[in-house]
Amino acid sequence: MTTKDRHISKRWYLLFAIVFLLINGLIIYSESIFLVKWSRVVNSILIIIYLIKWHKLYDHNRYLIGMILLILSDFCLVYFKNYWSNIFFFIFTAVGFATFLKDVIKFIQWKKITISSSLIVLLLFLFESYLIHNIIQLISPELEFWIILLFYVYGFTSLLYCLIATLGYLQLEKASTEHYLIIPYSFLISSAFYAIAMYSSNYVSYFYSRIFYIVCIFTLAHLIATRLRFNTRINNNVKDANSANFN
Repeated sequence: MTTKDRHISKRWYLLFAIVFLLINGLIIYSESIFLVKWSRVVNSILIIIYLIKWHKLYDHNRYLIGMILLILSDFCLVYFKNYWSNIFFFIFTAVGFATFLKDVIKFIQWKKITISSSLIVLLLFLFESYLIHNIIQLISPELEFWIILLFYVYGFTSLLYCLIATLGYLQLEKASTEHYLIIPYSFLISSAFYAIAMYSSNYVSYFYSRIFYIVCIFTLAHLIATRLRFNTRINNNVKDANSANFN
């Protein structure tokens, strides 16, 4: 990358950050629930633009499809009281998560999971399971049984995604990957704000919940890209070594 390219990249970073902060700053001080709902869609679109621009997500069609499906699920949330919006929300979310999970699981070296890693994952699982259950219990009196069941599937699918990504982080052998701890913590904070919103009916808490959820999704996508590059480099080194031995 040339110096000129770096300057262009920095300008795009700065422009993206300004637009992102401006939109979300206006939403925080807005009293319109309609605007808050659409903020979910806008934030997701901004994130996917970022991934396409700087992390070349278009090189990995499955991950691009996964992000698009998660954006479509945000569109469904805007009209969540509609019957078909409920159905499509869970379909888009489930398929979107599965698109990521398929390859994330391949990154995990199951035989190298340590006791400390297991304890971290266990604590996350217990806390999040308790939180998910209590949140669903709060809203269950107003929902039909099949929707409650779908909420459990959605909640624990999200939790599984978080746990698998956490294992992927714990097995990275680099000192510069501490920022991947954002994954479990942003998921925890997102769930906590969601619980607060359920208790207080404070729509700003919904917004904060979604922001931290998007941070979690973005960091997970970045982790996937990192692991892909890491695995590709290892495979290339193995091929080079085999070629040298053959010669």
